[in-house]
Amino acid sequence: MPATWDESHVDAEIGDHVTTARRSGDAWYVGVVTDENDRTLDVPLDVLDDDVTYVAEVWADAQDASWKGNPTAVEVTRSLVTSDDVLSASLVGAGGQALRLRPATPEQLASLEAYQRPRVDVVGDVTTDFDPVTRTVDVTLDARNAGTSVTEARLVLDGETVPGTATRIGGGQTRTLTFTVDADAVPYAATTDLALASGTGEAGASTDVPLLPFPDTAALGELLDAARVDGDVTSATARVLDARVDALAVAADAGDLAAVEQAAQGLRSALVSRSADDVDGDALAALDAQVEPWLGERVGIPALLVALRDAESASGAAQDVVDAVRAPLTAALRAAVRGDAEAVDRTLERAATALQGGAGDAVAGLLALVEAQRTALVLEAEDGALSGGAITTTEHPGYTGSGFVRTLSREGAAFSVDVDVAAGTSYDVSFRYANGMVVAPLDRQLSLTVDGEVAGPVALPNLGQDANRWRRWGYTEPVRVTFEGADASSVGLRFAPGDTGHVNVDHVRLVPSSGVLVADPGRGVDVTVEASTRCLGGQAYVAVRALNAEDVPVDLAVTLRTDAGERSFDAVAPGASAYHAFATRSAALDASTATAVVSGTLGGEALDAEIPVDVPAAACR
Repeated sequence: MPATWDESHVDAEIGDHVTTARRSGDAWYVGVVTDENDRTLDVPLDVLDDDVTYVAEVWADAQDASWKGNPTAVEVTRSLVTSDDVLSASLVGAGGQALRLRPATPEQLASLEAYQRPRVDVVGDVTTDFDPVTRTVDVTLDARNAGTSVTEARLVLDGETVPGTATRIGGGQTRTLTFTVDADAVPYAATTDLALASGTGEAGASTDVPLLPFPDTAALGELLDAARVDGDVTSATARVLDARVDALAVAADAGDLAAVEQAAQGLRSALVSRSADDVDGDALAALDAQVEPWLGERVGIPALLVALRDAESASGAAQDVVDAVRAPLTAALRAAVRGDAEAVDRTLERAATALQGGAGDAVAGLLALVEAQRTALVLEAEDGALSGGAITTTEHPGYTGSGFVRTLSREGAAFSVDVDVAAGTSYDVSFRYANGMVVAPLDRQLSLTVDGEVAGPVALPNLGQDANRWRRWGYTEPVRVTFEGADASSVGLRFAPGDTGHVNVDHVRLVPSSGVLVADPGRGVDVTVEASTRCLGGQAYVAVRALNAEDVPVDLAVTLRTDAGERSFDAVAPGASAYHAFATRSAALDASTATAVVSGTLGGEALDAEIPVDVPAAACR
């Protein structure tokens, strides 16, 4: 490096970044540095002599460099440049680039390639994996940077850059990337236009990819029609299922993923809550498989109802016991969808009580599953089996139990706790932990183990970097685990290859998975009410229709009330309507309000609602 300079230039944004260019003789030395934030800066080479080709030697933060995690990783490239070129400097936080530019020799002109700005393209096929439990989609692809030097790459969907998807690719390199994207950040359509943008903002070639499951409602309708024709589904049940398939199609056409999920939930609820006489087992399996992409496999309360059906079909439980259990289990399913935890517990208790009056292994197995569905578990990490250097301590306050586990800081360090639950029960498993790391990576990771086998990564985000950082406790995002074995199982965390560890773990929380998507129905009973006016013989009529839109089998008593009178109906089945046209004995009507008063009982739970609807004015003369 020269000690004296013939010429100097500085370009800076105070507090953000600075670029310096200095010349000594015919050689230029350029430095680019940034603050703690990753950024990409353009470096124009207009200070170079015109009509002269230079060799640019670039020392840059490599693709896997990071400020505190890997600060010494460097990429070195050499290419030919002129005063017309603009170099792209991709910098990690607190990082930089160094350039030396010298006139090219004849040998270098013959052997080196011209500088290329970054361009990132997708190479080959793209694979996607939607997780209906976390509502995220993993997008895995091979990406190639056709540019000379390292660049940032971001995922672009339908022309919009997806936040939080930045990664880095070395110059001329191909790298396999996996992006995990929240489903709500993905445009919902049969296919999505996918591309990658470099740090310059330029997007490479795009490709159409099916990112999220999209319904084939025609195939679903054909399945339902075949089941109806074969007598595998009763007409009353088919009427409800038809409505759910129609709702699925409407939601898909509108590009509304949440509505598609709810329609799929309604279809599953309608299937599993019916008896074997209403829906044949093969028909249930075939139709339910069509909605599994949005809901995942049956667990929790839907799985309980199918287990009850299986016991019914195999004559493993007396019919009176089956009937006594189905209603409260169905009510528990309905309450779970509505997010009513207290009602879920009440109805599961009623189901358990009904099972206690039965006999046989099938009944005992059902009772164990119902009781497990009611019981959340908290298991102290320090009471488990520790290995690989993990230890217990009471160093920081705020823990539960007698301490917590620490020193999960090297490969093989682990702990696991025994879980004694009914086989087939699914839990949402989370870990209470502390992460006060102040060196990168701030967010840490360990691997979930189930029965000693690694089941996947667990993210442990940083919870703070102040003086109380190790006294602050939080929970990881829940991971669904189904314990299949008849013997006692175990669950824990391990420092596996690729993990970063260095966190403290207090306890494991296991909450029974309800197996449903929670939705706000907006009213106590799912009933759709419509009102209209019409003229007949110069007289105005008010027509009111109340449709029982419940997914589960519950008959409703409905009273339609208008200014012209009222009409009551004793038992309106799901998919059926209460309808009446009220004669007003008047040729003209002002706008008014009609009301549907609805009531019913399911599994010991009262269902009540009063639903108003506007009645339009009418003039019949």
